[in-house]
Amino acid sequence: FLPQIALLFVLISLLEGSGYLSRAAYLMDRVMASAGLEGRAFVALLSSMACAIPGIMATRTLPSAKDRLATMMAAPLMTCSARLPVYVLLIGMVVPADVRWGPVGAQGLIMFGLYLLGAASAMTSAWFWKRIVGRSGIGLPFYMEMPSYRLPRLRTVLISVWDACKAFLRKVTSVILLTTVLL
Repeated sequence: FLPQIALLFVLISLLEGSGYLSRAAYLMDRVMASAGLEGRAFVALLSSMACAIPGIMATRTLPSAKDRLATMMAAPLMTCSARLPVYVLLIGMVVPADVRWGPVGAQGLIMFGLYLLGAASAMTSAWFWKRIVGRSGIGLPFYMEMPSYRLPRLRTVLISVWDACKAFLRKVTSVILLTTVLL
């Protein structure tokens, strides 16, 4: 999974380095509020589309422990790259290639639907966990520093990707090794 994780971290580092990632979190705040989360949870759920582990690791940036817990419980429900080969095989076996719905093939529509279903189930799970954990006091307005737009520095992007991939390998390798030994 490391190539997909590295690609995800490259893209996130480019978005962060250009100043757009905080704007995306601000824009998604209203959508995430429907699940009881703030806009910063969008970054963690976006990371979960490559793998749930970086998504869960990204919840560290959330200021509220309740938001962190709800986002951690929702992250594994996002459609990740590990599920993609399974989806492709199942859709290829079940849905004929020549079936079309208008100008779009049925196989592509079903794949898109699975991604939407993953996002909807993650948002539903976050909403559910926020209701279980409960709210604390008055909800504060979402505020975030908006950096200026700029070209990301290659050195900063490479260091960020290297550190993130190293941390991912360190955390995942122990779990995978332990599971393999147990199996």
